[in-house]
Amino acid sequence: MEDVIHVDFNLKNKDFSAYQSARGKMKNRHFDFVICDAKTQEIQRIIELDGWTHRKDSEAEADKFKDEACREAGLKIIRIDYQEMNYPETMLQKIVEG
Repeated sequence: MEDVIHVDFNLKNKDFSAYQSARGKMKNRHFDFVICDAKTQEIQRIIELDGWTHRKDSEAEADKFKDEACREAGLKIIRIDYQEMNYPETMLQKIVEG
């Protein structure tokens, strides 16, 4: 996640511990897919494939963190539930519509 969303460097000067904590959370998590504009490299959408394990509390907490980070960064995150993965047309429509 840290390759896509950067922790505010100004936080480092204000609260170093909070800065380190935020960076640690970002470094230990990854997005499944990042869709960018081919010309500008601007991020268009983040795609997360949520398998059955995402029903666990620990995974739900990680998903919530990703959702909040994307919202704060102004990025669209699209979640595809494991039951939707059997329907490619539905998945594509969800991704395109955002």
